[in-house]
Amino acid sequence: MLPSDVRKENFPSILNGILDTENEKNWRYRDSLAEQLMLLSELFDCSFVEQFIVPVAIRLGHDKVAQIRDSASRLIGSLLHKFSQSSPTTCSLILTQLRTSFATSERWLLRLMYVKQCELFFHKRLISYSLFGSECLPSLLTLSNDVVPNVRLAVARTLYSTLDNTQFISANQSFSQDISSIISKLKEDRDRDVRYYSGNYEDINNNTRTSLSPSTPSAQQLQQFENTQEDTEYKLDIANAGSILQLT
Repeated sequence: MLPSDVRKENFPSILNGILDTENEKNWRYRDSLAEQLMLLSELFDCSFVEQFIVPVAIRLGHDKVAQIRDSASRLIGSLLHKFSQSSPTTCSLILTQLRTSFATSERWLLRLMYVKQCELFFHKRLISYSLFGSECLPSLLTLSNDVVPNVRLAVARTLYSTLDNTQFISANQSFSQDISSIISKLKEDRDRDVRYYSGNYEDINNNTRTSLSPSTPSAQQLQQFENTQEDTEYKLDIANAGSILQLT
C-alpha cells in the first residue's frame, strides 16, 4: 500500500513508473498494483478514479502475463461496481471502453479477456442485469461466432449460465430469444468443449469427438497455450495456430 502522505499529484507518476518498466522481473509488482488499486480506488473520488485508475486497469488488461490480466479483470469489475452505484453514466462509458479495447481486438486473447470480464460481471452481480443486457450481451452474441474455439467456449459458458436466472431473463426479454438461438447453435459447434459448455453432453456419453482441421486448435489446446505463453502469445496468427501449438 502506498504511504498515506502521497498526494494525488504524485499518484500518476508513481503508476507510470511501475507500468513503464514492464518486463519479466517486475511482473509481480504489476500484479500487486492491480490488487492494491482495488483498495486505493476507495480513497479517491470518482473523477480521479475515472481519470487515472481506469486507464491503468485497462492497460493492465493488455499485459502479456495471464495472471495480471486476471487481476486486471477483478480490478475493472470493482471499479464498475463502484460507478454503477455512484455514476451509471460513467459505468456505461467504461463498458464502451472495454468493448473497444477487448471485444473488437484482433488478438484472440483480448477477445477472450472480454468474455471472461463479462462472465465475472454477471456472476458477481457487479453491474445491473439490465445494464449487462444493453452493454455486454450484444458483443457476446457477436463473439459466439469467433474463429477461436476458446472464445466461443467462454461465450457458451457465460450465456448458458443466464438461462436459469429468471431475474436476468425478466430484465432482458428482448434478448431471450437471441440467447436461446445462440446456445442451440453452440450445442452443434465443431469443438467438443464448446458443445459441452453449451449443455450438450452427448460426447461425454458417446466418448467421441468431432475431428478438427489440423490448423484449428481445440479449446483445450488453446487453454494450455493461454496459460503458458506470455510475450509470444500476442504474435499468434490464428490461421497458423494449429502448427504453432504443435511446435510448443
